[in-house]
Amino acid sequence: MGLKGLWDLVKEHGYRALASLVVPAIQPPTTTGDPPTDQATIICQSTTPVVRVDVLGAFFIPIRRAYTTHTHDIAHKAVEHAIQKSGIQKTALLYLDGEPTAEKLTTHSERAQKRTDAAEHAHQVLLTLEDRLDKEQKLHKHHFQDATKSINRCFYWTLEARNDFASYMRENGWSMRLCQFEADVDIASDCQPGDLVLSSDSDMMGHGTVGTLIRPFRGKFYRYEMDDVANLLRLSRPQLTALAVVSKNDYNKNISSLGPKTNIKIIRSLDASGKLNVFCSLIMSEHVYRRYLLTPPFGYHIDPEALVQGYLKSDQVVVKNEKKQEFKNAINIFIKRTQSKREVEQLPTDPPQEVPPMYEDILVRFRRIQEQLDNNKQR
Repeated sequence: MGLKGLWDLVKEHGYRALASLVVPAIQPPTTTGDPPTDQATIICQSTTPVVRVDVLGAFFIPIRRAYTTHTHDIAHKAVEHAIQKSGIQKTALLYLDGEPTAEKLTTHSERAQKRTDAAEHAHQVLLTLEDRLDKEQKLHKHHFQDATKSINRCFYWTLEARNDFASYMRENGWSMRLCQFEADVDIASDCQPGDLVLSSDSDMMGHGTVGTLIRPFRGKFYRYEMDDVANLLRLSRPQLTALAVVSKNDYNKNISSLGPKTNIKIIRSLDASGKLNVFCSLIMSEHVYRRYLLTPPFGYHIDPEALVQGYLKSDQVVVKNEKKQEFKNAINIFIKRTQSKREVEQLPTDPPQEVPPMYEDILVRFRRIQEQLDNNKQR
């Protein structure tokens, strides 16, 4: 999910994100005059910092656990509990991904195919479980582990289920926005200075408007100050955005053999207009970098798209760019922040379905097996 290798790259450069068990608290927004009736409007219009939550990007594992284990009514409550347990208050603004976007067509198709393959494997595993139950043979732990992993891999939170969850949360006083397309783009568009963004999606690091990113990881929340991250990488924020565009992400593949470490060096060598600049390529020491590269207007008024075009024209990239990639999708997302509806004619000839046809059947069968085992134990 997100920019491949970017979390590790930041860590390798020595950034140590502050860790806590709960999301840092922010005071609720205040308004003057007659308040709008829509709570989301209050939060968006307020100048007070806001916690903006990418629900799928921050709570995917609790969501998957809840909806593969319980009915929707119980699952809604379980996910709400997970959000509350993290320390998020009802003053936060929650965002949910909507329909698949055209810019992410390839990634959606690849993930859908993986879900279908996982569903096929889960089907075979359940056949084994059912057969052993019928023959009254002992079931081992590895049988259930294999089934659970396969079911987890084919999980997809349907748009219908998201709509139901959004309605449930609004009824319980939460500010919930079901986005038309990708939530991270809407979050980046709404972000104001001082806001906190909660997401484990490294794509967020490529959006120049995101100042503070809170990353859920293994039961803790890690705080990344994005200006500090960029400084540590010896990049300006526009350069970091350009790096996100040309790196492997959910919208475009990177150019073969040009990973983040190589791309950073190329982007550092470009001036504000995207042209190769010997002086820029020689900026290696931190004090020189801070003195020149981060001094306005050079550091903060660079056009990220000009950097991307300069990157594509650099000799090292031209030689490697056999497929003539232009990163149009990633430019739309990270720089223009525009998304387009996936049209029917854009779909592959035989597109894999978002939800494997047998997924619901697999869940029912697995629960039936568990119930039968419980009944056998009570005898």
